[in-house]
Amino acid sequence: MNKKKKGKIFDAFAIFIAFLSLGFNILLLYNISKTPETKDPTPVEPVVNKHTYTKKELGEYFKNYQTKSNLAQPDQIVLWDVDQITYRGFFKNTEKKLYYITEKFTCVSGNSCITASGVQTDKKYDYKTTFVVAIDFSDKYDLKYEILDYSIEESLDFVQDEIYDLE
Repeated sequence: MNKKKKGKIFDAFAIFIAFLSLGFNILLLYNISKTPETKDPTPVEPVVNKHTYTKKELGEYFKNYQTKSNLAQPDQIVLWDVDQITYRGFFKNTEKKLYYITEKFTCVSGNSCITASGVQTDKKYDYKTTFVVAIDFSDKYDLKYEILDYSIEESLDFVQDEIYDLE
């Protein structure tokens, strides 16, 4: 009988532990569901640092901007390439960066196809021009463009950074 009594005590203890574990799990789940979500304590980096754009990406985005803003008529363009994009610096207290975007393009004979100043004739293409562009990266899905002139680099809000060409 002694073994039977020890077996029953062990069974009762195991059932007690199972119910105790179940109770703690229910309490844990209840506390988790009632605890308000907290934001991640790590600081969020600006959008600019999350994605580095290539020359091809920014070039295509800029060409789309020119088309939407009626600065270019794609149906009048034979060849249109973004030749070079040079990073120049950034603007204080904003997510704007300054780039020089050089485009080469050929228009359909006798037509004007891109509105730009400082257009030069090139041997390979008909035209070549450089835009001074501030790009606002605050919304990575909707980049905002602003075409400026070279004097913007003299602005007090502009900080010249390491100059490099995008690849």
